[in-house]
Amino acid sequence: MKIIASTISGGFDQNVEPAIVETEGPTISAVRPYSPGETVDIDASDCIALPGFIDIHVHGGAGRAVMEGSEEAIYALSSHLGQYGVTGFLATTVTAPWAETRLAVDAAVSVMRRANEPGAKVLGVHLEGPYINPKRKGAQPESAIRRPDEA
Repeated sequence: MKIIASTISGGFDQNVEPAIVETEGPTISAVRPYSPGETVDIDASDCIALPGFIDIHVHGGAGRAVMEGSEEAIYALSSHLGQYGVTGFLATTVTAPWAETRLAVDAAVSVMRRANEPGAKVLGVHLEGPYINPKRKGAQPESAIRRPDEA
C-alpha cells in the first residue's frame, strides 16, 4: 500500500516533503520522496505523518482503568489510545494492596502476550508504588505505601 503525506517527520529535522509511506501488511517497508504523477492508495497529502507515540505512564482512559484488573479494561484502553496516535504504552498501576496490583499486572501481561490485537500495544507495566516516598506520594493512598526492606 502507498500513502502520500505532505510531510513525513522522522524527528530531529529529518522531514521528507511530500513523501510516500509504503507498507506491507502492518509493517512500514519504505519512506521516500513522492514522484509527481505517482499513484497512491491513500491520499493524505494534507496531513503530516509522524512516528507512533509511546506513552510510558497510563493509568486509564475512556472511562476505564488499569486497576480494574481485567483484560476488558486493558483492551478498551488500548483501543482508545490507538485512536490518538499512541502505538505502545506502559499500563501503570497505583499504590494499592498487592492482590489488586496483581490482578492489574496479570491482565496487562495477558493482553501484552496477544501481540496481533488492534490498538496500542501493551509494552509492559509501570508499577507506581508501593515503595514510594510518602512525602512525594501525589495522589497515591498513603495507607498502601510500604517501607522498603530486604525481605
